[in-house]
Amino acid sequence: MDKAMEIGGPIIEKLLNIVTMLIPLFFVAATGYYGYIWALKFYVEAKANEWMIIIRNGEMIKRGIGLCTWVMPTD
Repeated sequence: MDKAMEIGGPIIEKLLNIVTMLIPLFFVAATGYYGYIWALKFYVEAKANEWMIIIRNGEMIKRGIGLCTWVMPTD
């Protein structure tokens, strides 16, 4: 039993160090990915033969044929 702990102890310790280092990186990557997916909801494209009019608070902000733009949630 003591021999197994002498051999397995450092290996388990190294694995735990690697896991504790990768967990925060995973959360940062997941936050960035889901933030990117959420932001894509606010990017709007009109086809080449369609008009797009962006209205905010009753005023026209942008207009055009085949317009590609970022919009706010209330536009």
